Amino acid sequence: MDVGRKEMEIEDKVVIDKLDQMNLYMDDHETREANVIHSEDCNTNKSYDTIVIDSERLYLSDMPVEILIHIASFLESRDIISSLYQTCRLFCDLFSNYSYWKTRISQRWKKQYPIFEAPSCGTWSVTLHKDFEHIGVLSIEYSNQSKTWIPTQAKMTEDFNWRKACMEREEVYKLWSDHKNNYHHFKVQDGFFAAVDVVHLFKEGRFLATGSRDRHLNILDLNKHEACMKPHGNHLTAFQDTKTHKGWVWSMASHGDTLATGSWDTFIRLWDTADGNVAMLSEFKLKTAILGLYFEQNFIAAGGFDKRLHMFDPRAPEAFTRKHYHSQPLLCVTGDEDFVITGGEDKTIAIFDRAAGKKYKQIQIPGMVMSMSYGRGHLWVGDGAGKLHVLNSQNKLFDETNMQAPDISRSRSLDPFNRDILELQCIDSQQTGGLQHRWLLTTCRPSMSLFAASRIKVKVTTFDVGHKGRLTGLVHTDGGVFTGCSDSSVKVLEPSTDPSVIASLSAHSGEVTRISYNSGVLASASADISVGVWLPRKHVS
Repeated sequence: MDVGRKEMEIEDKVVIDKLDQMNLYMDDHETREANVIHSEDCNTNKSYDTIVIDSERLYLSDMPVEILIHIASFLESRDIISSLYQTCRLFCDLFSNYSYWKTRISQRWKKQYPIFEAPSCGTWSVTLHKDFEHIGVLSIEYSNQSKTWIPTQAKMTEDFNWRKACMEREEVYKLWSDHKNNYHHFKVQDGFFAAVDVVHLFKEGRFLATGSRDRHLNILDLNKHEACMKPHGNHLTAFQDTKTHKGWVWSMASHGDTLATGSWDTFIRLWDTADGNVAMLSEFKLKTAILGLYFEQNFIAAGGFDKRLHMFDPRAPEAFTRKHYHSQPLLCVTGDEDFVITGGEDKTIAIFDRAAGKKYKQIQIPGMVMSMSYGRGHLWVGDGAGKLHVLNSQNKLFDETNMQAPDISRSRSLDPFNRDILELQCIDSQQTGGLQHRWLLTTCRPSMSLFAASRIKVKVTTFDVGHKGRLTGLVHTDGGVFTGCSDSSVKVLEPSTDPSVIASLSAHSGEVTRISYNSGVLASASADISVGVWLPRKHVS
């Protein structure tokens, strides 16, 4: 026991000596010898001389990797990425490894993150046929003695960025766990005299657009805000329009310098906000109130009160595409380059495949779909009862991670243990009590093929985060989940399973109708005729 303890003391002394030497000589690259330090012990009157080291310099990179990782744990992720990471090849290799960032997250937050991890193929070797990526053709090679095999995604996605995720999680938690000191909160109550139904932050959180039931469109320049100014003043107003929209301004989206607004007057209008000067570019008339908008360059998708999804290219608006997938009005729309996703009062989520030009999937949830946030491999949904639902979208399967082809070991025409290369093709699919897919399996020998069917149950993960009303606003990032509810509350949550509340914000006396989050800035709209804004104090002069 004494021997082991003495060895540990020696090891500790070696580490301490190395740290002391590092502090002494790190900044003096020209010094060839160390200064001798003398110190007197007041109690024993013994003097200690430090070791005089030779001309070899001592650098931080000479430390054991375990010590470097321990030192890095006291630094913020952003400092490691922006400074230490770029110092030398050793640090670059150490902090480029996704395992470091994944472990750093798991040591601080124990709950599963991200909620859905990429499905594992086990020991199967899977290759996607790029020419058939939209119909799901895969090549699969046997590499073990399993009697069942599992096809993976129909379209590959980028790997999860653990380094970026770690930085975002640490920053969101640090800022919002002490939001009273890290954020400057104020309310805007000028520029409208009726309930505010929508807010939208764009251009990296600099501009805030608001739409209200008095038919007013306001755009605020948050860069003009100063902490010493009165929060009720109109000094932030960059643009105000009170005449263009003839109905409630209900939905907004943006792309670059262009802002899109939708109204109950059945018009979608595009506004140019470049150089701080706002001007209307064009307008498009539909035959229904516009309740939800998704907007990207040369593409607009709108959810209507008429229960239809309307899609068109603003350069050729006469070529409308209309889809009818819901039995009740559409309340929210989101999407990306592959899909347009709609949610409605009928408790249904419909996913439209833009490449195929048809519905890809329809999913039922327990409540009315009030809000959605899509991206980063997840589809978050807020319902009319205040519950959060999450679907896995990282592989474009929307939680078909349990998709399995049937056990083919009993087939006489196919030996599952001879390492044959198989081709799997989804021939068709039907929705009858669950998704029924029909697969064509073909071996490398053309004479051997068979048909098989597999039933797929779509799983929806549900969380209760304490809201007591309709979940009217929802935004998620790698760092956090932001929710707004008709119970007048706004919450900041951890983006993990069973998400814990980082902050609960009370900014309104009426129900929160919408929220927006962009580049660290949070905004909320309310029926109490006000807009709440949370600006990071580093942005406030």
